[in-house]
Amino acid sequence: MLWTKHGSQKVLTDFKRYLDLKFTNPYYAICMAKGDCKRDGEFSTAIIKQNLEKRLSEANVIGLHTAWENAVFNGSVRLSNRVAEVANIGGTDWSKVMSRAFYKLYEANSGKNTLFSFRDQFLSACEPYGKSLSNEIGVVLHKSDFDVSSRFRLNATELSDDDEQKLAGRINSLLFYDQESVDSESPGTVYIVEAKSRHSNILKALAADFFNSIKSEVLKSKDVSLCKIIITPACDCAQKKSFCPIVVTKKMRETKKLRTKFDRIVWAILVKHGAFKVEGKKTRCYTLENFEYSGAYYDLLIGLDAMGIEIVRKYKGRQKRLFSLTAQVLADLQSKASNQLNRIGICSVCVEK
Repeated sequence: MLWTKHGSQKVLTDFKRYLDLKFTNPYYAICMAKGDCKRDGEFSTAIIKQNLEKRLSEANVIGLHTAWENAVFNGSVRLSNRVAEVANIGGTDWSKVMSRAFYKLYEANSGKNTLFSFRDQFLSACEPYGKSLSNEIGVVLHKSDFDVSSRFRLNATELSDDDEQKLAGRINSLLFYDQESVDSESPGTVYIVEAKSRHSNILKALAADFFNSIKSEVLKSKDVSLCKIIITPACDCAQKKSFCPIVVTKKMRETKKLRTKFDRIVWAILVKHGAFKVEGKKTRCYTLENFEYSGAYYDLLIGLDAMGIEIVRKYKGRQKRLFSLTAQVLADLQSKASNQLNRIGICSVCVEK
């Protein structure tokens, strides 16, 4: 709130510029002369409130955003209370039981993989704990009374073409990926790969699948990049499962390196949105279309025909991480990849030596 007698346009412009730098929307400029806020010579908070309510009544959508924020907070409280009740065993020390409950959550999530530090155990326990949060938020939302005007409706009218695309791109970026990640090698991580040596053949194959007749144009374009995505099941990562090679060499026996951690991957093309028209068969593809990333708009075209198995150390720290897919998108992709793997005769699996 800026309350000043210097209500010139420059003052308001400078103030709004300050808000743009320091805050996010929504904010509103409401001009009220001090003299108009007095009753019987004294300032009246009732008059100020009326003026504020009149202006804010035009922004009923704030009520929807507030309803969501309240649901997140109240859902978290509900979940904490339910977990606390689990440990409410009569005659037993609550702290001891609560500590044991978290340990059992960690144990269930990590399986036979033993974590020794308190931090690692707690983070492991929080994974199944946190998965229940969305359910609690849903319960709160269904019980909410949305504090908006009866005249308010969701906007079904499209914006201008440019703004409509930007809006779709930003919403999709929220739904598709998270640029920050607690673990850069977690399932769903998308890496960009330099298309050299044998990788160039993978790029050519994907270009042929998706673009067919304009394959040569796609391969020459700077708007196209080869990517790979980790789709290893989360339980394998949490439990640090590894695999014993079929062929065991003398050196492996001597160094006792008989087990190696592999990741399952799928290959994809990252392409500027609208640069080329996709011509491929949808049954063999998984696409994330029109999402904003680093100020531009992209499509991620994922090929399900060829899945790879790679040694983790092969790309650890050597390839650029773009982002991590959201849990919902990753689960859907893993399901589609699993179905494709079961379709006899159209799927090949390659192992990097």
